[in-house]
Amino acid sequence: MPSRKFADGEVVRGRWPGSSLYYEVEILSYDGKSQLYTVKYKDGTELELKENDIKPLTSFKQRKSSSASSSP
Repeated sequence: MPSRKFADGEVVRGRWPGSSLYYEVEILSYDGKSQLYTVKYKDGTELELKENDIKPLTSFKQRKSSSASSSP
């Protein structure tokens, strides 16, 4: 059985099912049998996600604002 990558209570990014968007989630638990993480989104929604749908916060780079224009 593979070891788990994320710990209970850890804040990470979870992909919303059916979407390519990732949102901040908290790991609630891990089921080694099904290899699914139960996560909680900021709005309170709890879902089960596969490990490949979860990324560490550090893997996301903040985008710089492009509101400052360099055109004359």
